[in-house]
Amino acid sequence: DGGWGESCRSDAAGAYVPAPYSTVVQTAWALDALIAVYDQPTGVMEEAMPLLIAWNREEGGRRAAYPTGAGLPGHFYIRYHSYPRIWPLLTLAHYAQKYGIV
Repeated sequence: DGGWGESCRSDAAGAYVPAPYSTVVQTAWALDALIAVYDQPTGVMEEAMPLLIAWNREEGGRRAAYPTGAGLPGHFYIRYHSYPRIWPLLTLAHYAQKYGIV
């Protein structure tokens, strides 16, 4: 769907399990990693950045509510309420600083 997301089930499985949909936080993390690596924006980055912005604007959206912390793998997970605001903002700032565009 244009972003990134890993299921909480990855912990219990001991391997990557894709989330049923991309999440705001994990898409921000992935984009931030790509920004650190590439000297120019890639096509994937240019496609994902507007999605990150749009998804972050969805009030109460599932993409922002998906847990990002493992409390006890396979039993409970933590949703850091500030993460969907902080990580996209940092990613956008890094993108703007490095490439001079948003």
